Amino acid sequence: MLNYKAEKSIEALRRLVAPRAKVVRDGLVQEIASRDVVRGDIVLIEEGDEVPADARLIESKDLAIDESSLTGESESVKKEAKVLEEDIPLVERRNLLFMSTVAVRGNGKAVVVGTGMNTEVGKIAEEIRETKERPTSFQLELNALGKKITYGVIGIIAFILLVQFLIGAADFATIFLTAIALAVASIPEGLPAVVTIALALGTKRMVKRNSLVKKLPVVESLGSVDTICTDKQDFD
Repeated sequence: MLNYKAEKSIEALRRLVAPRAKVVRDGLVQEIASRDVVRGDIVLIEEGDEVPADARLIESKDLAIDESSLTGESESVKKEAKVLEEDIPLVERRNLLFMSTVAVRGNGKAVVVGTGMNTEVGKIAEEIRETKERPTSFQLELNALGKKITYGVIGIIAFILLVQFLIGAADFATIFLTAIALAVASIPEGLPAVVTIALALGTKRMVKRNSLVKKLPVVESLGSVDTICTDKQDFD
């Protein structure tokens, strides 16, 4: 339930701040949702606007872009609508605007050359999506605990069955049923519920402090953090 509420709250925030873009279509300036921008559209960029897609500048006037979301550099980059040499790295091309970057000064006009996953930001997102998610330290500890319990139970059952077989305390059918009963009784059925409740309580406390957590195991991982590594622009 807490996961559901967190996801709904985050989705509501996304809708609230859904970016919009000004485009020129059929000779008229229109304001549309950034997600509706298509390749070939001419977009108008002004101070404070978020670039809706990768685009090639065709006009610019003292235009500077904050590309920290893409490159990690806090200094704004001056953009110019001029032809550049082909051997210049893509992210250093001063005549290109990149999706999710923000205009901090001036204005310009650009033609869209890439949208969605066909942008530089989209390519980064695709690489992240393809990266396999590693288990948290908490999940690793639970897995280790489960293995220890399993090995311990197997050892105890084997010992009991061996003793019963050697002393002839029961026939094979009885010994087999005893093994099954011991195996079932040793399963910690309440452990998943206890873990979920503990993580849910931690999430609830974080919600009271205005922090939304989408995945419960992250709560324990945050508690294990010793050092936070971040770019310099993330601090005031």
